[in-house]
Amino acid sequence: MAVLSTNLVASRTRQLADMIETLPVSLAPEHQYERCCELLEQVAIALDLLVPA
Repeated sequence: MAVLSTNLVASRTRQLADMIETLPVSLAPEHQYERCCELLEQVAIALDLLVPA
């Protein structure tokens, strides 16, 4: 489970970084902003799975 979460964090973080980098020149900034929020939430969930409760 930790490997899956680690891979998910890495993948979503890369996607988020790419989207944030292109946000100022995006043709659909509202959609891109919403997608960034979704990715950030997914990263937070994956990080929570990595930390034992």
